[in-house]
Amino acid sequence: MQDAQGHWNLNFAESRKYEFRLQRWPIEANLAFNEPAPAGDIDEAGQLYKEGKAMKVTKAILKIAGKEIEKEVDPTKSYIGFTLEIEAGSHQMEATFIDGYGKERSAYYVYIN
Repeated sequence: MQDAQGHWNLNFAESRKYEFRLQRWPIEANLAFNEPAPAGDIDEAGQLYKEGKAMKVTKAILKIAGKEIEKEVDPTKSYIGFTLEIEAGSHQMEATFIDGYGKERSAYYVYIN
């Protein structure tokens, strides 16, 4: 079963190794993959955020520059890292999470250094 998928169009300024961090939650949340986000913050409309849903992520797949890498996810960590040599220029990237039921979802957050 596949959920909505998409890709990012990226332009790399130089050819070098890049680190890709795929995350369920934004880096500032400091939450593990399978933790729910706590309720409590107020949004722009003055509404209280509801608790964010936990996902039982088991694998992550990164596709970029003709490469496809799959890794097992440690559910106690906040991200899964991939280090790849990328040539300068434009590339499409797909970052996918797979849960324990085989359902695929695009990664919510990807950080590149």
